[in-house]
Amino acid sequence: MIAENPGEPWAYKEIGLSTMYLGRALGALDWFAKADRLGPRDPGRWTWLDGQGHALILLGRDEEAARSLRAALDSNPNNVGKYALLASAYALAGFADKSHLALAQYQKYYPDVTVGSFRSLSPVPLNLTSQKYRQQFERLKEGLRKAGMPG
Repeated sequence: MIAENPGEPWAYKEIGLSTMYLGRALGALDWFAKADRLGPRDPGRWTWLDGQGHALILLGRDEEAARSLRAALDSNPNNVGKYALLASAYALAGFADKSHLALAQYQKYYPDVTVGSFRSLSPVPLNLTSQKYRQQFERLKEGLRKAGMPG
């Protein structure tokens, strides 16, 4: 796809997501950054900002993750599912009040989701990701627990 249309940011976002699910979160950041350089005003920009925030949580760069996820939500306020990732990032960064507020926003729309069922809402089933990603994802789940999501 990139060879046919090297200026299409969605292609770079998709490679970034695939790279992240292979357990290479740092490499994924390069793809998300390229998507953002190509499409800084693209209406779907929130998708790679969301992916970037997700990868940053996996890497332990929680304040950067929160900024990226906040930008994703500003870009698409209807993307309420990302409040859970934001809650995790804030909790891991030590911003308990902000994490509780973000989780409350998420739970307005998804009141029955638990830490254990959270990943089941993803379009990519956890069992189709790499073992390394699943290990990294435990950190994101730790943030959800800290934010107050039930187990």
